[in-house]
Amino acid sequence: MKKDLKKEFFDSYARELNYVDPKSLPPMYYGLVRMILRELRENGKVKLPDFGVFYVKEIKARNINNLNGDGIVSIGSRKTCKFSPSKMLKEYFFNLQDKE
Repeated sequence: MKKDLKKEFFDSYARELNYVDPKSLPPMYYGLVRMILRELRENGKVKLPDFGVFYVKEIKARNINNLNGDGIVSIGSRKTCKFSPSKMLKEYFFNLQDKE
């Protein structure tokens, strides 16, 4: 069951917790996202303990075959964001799969 992190998700999560104001969760979520983006831009890496590491990786320029026609297309270098889950997070999801 996949859940997108939208307002409905935060509202239902706040109801489960009983002690968190539902109106405070979306601003906290967007604040966290902005903090991660700022740190990635400035330092290239964000480590969240017991969750994982977000980091910036540069993809080298390369040539690929054009699928729509003949010839080779040149793609320039670019940066992308990667995520590496922590050991605890991996174990959590591994245990969930065993229960299904």
